[in-house]
Amino acid sequence: MRNVAVSTAGAAGIWQFMPDTARRYGLLVDEYIDERLDFKKSTDAAMRYLNDLHDIFGNWTLVAAAYNRGENGLQRDLAWQFVDTYYDALLNNETARYVYRILALKEVLENRATYIDPAVLGDHYPRYVTSTVKVGQLDNVAQWATDNGYTYLQIRELNPWIK
Repeated sequence: MRNVAVSTAGAAGIWQFMPDTARRYGLLVDEYIDERLDFKKSTDAAMRYLNDLHDIFGNWTLVAAAYNRGENGLQRDLAWQFVDTYYDALLNNETARYVYRILALKEVLENRATYIDPAVLGDHYPRYVTSTVKVGQLDNVAQWATDNGYTYLQIRELNPWIK
């Protein structure tokens, strides 16, 4: 079972990077590896991308819209409508809702006790003890896993970027 988020447009991973944007920010995306699914590497790339968007747009609301729409698409929308703020622009439905979803998430995270009862959450996810192992090119990941005391399932669940 692979818990991988992939949009209909081809964006993948927790940060929903498109392949070209991922490559632009140093992530490997090829037939064997998809680092959009590497939590640490993709988070680092996303933070750099968000900062670059802030350099372009100058405020976090437009940054959020650009992250969802793409910076070129948002720039075209703003220019065509002769506006320079998110709140004055008519945007596609997904992008128009995206900023409000971010604001709602921010509210919940900042006021968790108001919205989430810790007793209800429980411990629904397994906790893994992990370690980093450097390996060279492998001909057979399943065989490597077996030879090193793992299952193929464990390797794939903990390393979703390995295709």
